[in-house]
Amino acid sequence: MGQIFTGETFLRSLAVYNGKLYAGGAYSGGKVAVYDGGSWTVSGPIAGMVDGVGINALAVYNGNLYAGLGGNGHMVASYNGTSWTDMGDMNEPAGSQIDSLAVYNGKLYAGITAGGGTIGKWAVYDGVNWTVMGQIIANAMAVPALAVYNGKLYAGLATGAGAKVAVYDGASWTDTGAVMAVQARVTSLAVYNGKLFASGDNGMVFESDGDDWNENNAIAGSAGALTSYNGKLYAGTQ
Repeated sequence: MGQIFTGETFLRSLAVYNGKLYAGGAYSGGKVAVYDGGSWTVSGPIAGMVDGVGINALAVYNGNLYAGLGGNGHMVASYNGTSWTDMGDMNEPAGSQIDSLAVYNGKLYAGITAGGGTIGKWAVYDGVNWTVMGQIIANAMAVPALAVYNGKLYAGLATGAGAKVAVYDGASWTDTGAVMAVQARVTSLAVYNGKLFASGDNGMVFESDGDDWNENNAIAGSAGALTSYNGKLYAGTQ
């Protein structure tokens, strides 16, 4: 469908908010593109954001659109349909960033990459405060994707053993051991037509019914974001 950000090379996040499709770029400097079904416009930048810092994740929670940010002292922001509000850095160490967001059981969950890209953590927002938890599973290095499927929260990970998926039932995380062949990381997760779809870092897309993962298709370039919009599955690519 062509380029939607001038100078942007990689779409990192997609979400539907108030009937429109929002897209965040990896190097957008806090800008978000908005699609109304006919054309794209650009919103932002988010106050305080600088060139080279991207919108890694987007999710709708309690009537607002939330953005997970690429660090530089900014980790999360919220949008009420009119303006963006910077929500700070969660008191995480410098270099930490939010790579994924999802709403589960009435709370907003975030996947955090910390430790210079060596620790994949998670955090929970109850509408007032963020609580940063620990590492999702042993050897989790990053949490590029979160999605809710069949009443559980799924996390797409980068680990020392390649791309894995972990599942959270509201009490604890379970390492499913699902490693997608020749993928270093799961870059995105989305539910479409009753199945959970996952993209990998080399352009492969896989689908699951909750048990096994099967190869679905390949996308030219790396798919950094997946979302369902108006009955179709959209991919943001590099």
